[in-house]
Amino acid sequence: MPDCAKLKPRGIVLLLVLAAVVLVVILAGAILSLILNQARITNHQVNRIRAYYAAQAGVNLAMEKLRVGDWTNPAVHMLCNATICSCNSPGNVCDEDMPFLVNINITRYGGQFNISATANYTASEI
Repeated sequence: MPDCAKLKPRGIVLLLVLAAVVLVVILAGAILSLILNQARITNHQVNRIRAYYAAQAGVNLAMEKLRVGDWTNPAVHMLCNATICSCNSPGNVCDEDMPFLVNINITRYGGQFNISATANYTASEI
């Protein structure tokens, strides 16, 4: 017959090891969840900044069109790459490095011009 005093410490050690493993797995899951959330937030912020600068490029393009006299009233132009919009359409400017579709509007009110540029982007899932 086995001695109960010898089995008891082994059982306690086994339970402690199992509890430690469960605790490590729970902590690893929590840390992984935090890392994935931060990656998602960072991806969204990077896309938002890229869209902002894409819209700035649209404003610069509109100012250049006004400078050289290549505009109509109201002028609607698109700045995009070939996979997003058609490069053959009039008013579209294709740039392979442009990550987003940018709509550019040039309107004239009296002697002044109003330029607006909107970059369309969607947040992608990681």
